[in-house]
Amino acid sequence: MNWKRLMTAAVFAAVCSVNSAYAQQDLKIGTEGAFPPFNFVDANGQPQGFEVDLGYAICKAAKLTCTFTAIAFDGLIPALKAKKVDAIIASMNITDERKKVISFVGPYYVDPPRFIGKSGSPADITPAGLKGRTIGVASGTISESYVRDVAGTTAKITSYPSLDNALLDLSADRVELVLDNAIALSEGFLKKPEGKGFEFIGPALSDTKHFGIGPGIGIRQNDKATASALASGLKAVQDSGEFKTLSLKYFGMDISPKNP
Repeated sequence: MNWKRLMTAAVFAAVCSVNSAYAQQDLKIGTEGAFPPFNFVDANGQPQGFEVDLGYAICKAAKLTCTFTAIAFDGLIPALKAKKVDAIIASMNITDERKKVISFVGPYYVDPPRFIGKSGSPADITPAGLKGRTIGVASGTISESYVRDVAGTTAKITSYPSLDNALLDLSADRVELVLDNAIALSEGFLKKPEGKGFEFIGPALSDTKHFGIGPGIGIRQNDKATASALASGLKAVQDSGEFKTLSLKYFGMDISPKNP
């Protein structure tokens, strides 16, 4: 009997068994569910949107099954650390501050943050230009961190559970400006009937200290297996053109990073 062959076969079978088990694992993905068209919850309570479709495509390419759970944005990282979810796909920008507590795969799209307000509002969005203005932001976002850092003592800043809540107060004249990602503001508000009379105010912001390098898939630190699987899945979706197809479906343009 060839013991070397038996040992090799046993090792190969064990590796295949581990890989198969991992491939069949149900990956739990957290998303906000309140950031259309990137992620939202439909009438049946099911997460939908660009990032949900992208997540399923990534999982399929990585030979994983996955399910999405909607969680308030500021609860996503705690849920990941508590192992209630295995990954975050929720337009979460990669920043040095966040990298202290979780790791990231990506970035997987580009979308600069911008202010919106009533058409004709003052275009000065420098720290001096924000003095005395009322600003709405979604709680726990880097948009909130930015405005509190640059205008926290001079502007009136209100944090909301979601971007939708901030936009409702913008429509009701309870805040003058709302800051968030440009595509979400355009597709989720400006292009809709309720966005009539509103526009982008000032230029796009490019402060990498606050806004990082773009949104990434959040994973637990040292979870190398999940990181590797999602990175390979993301690359496959990008290389196949499926990412571009999803981008065109939701936004009418390709939002892939220039150097994914």
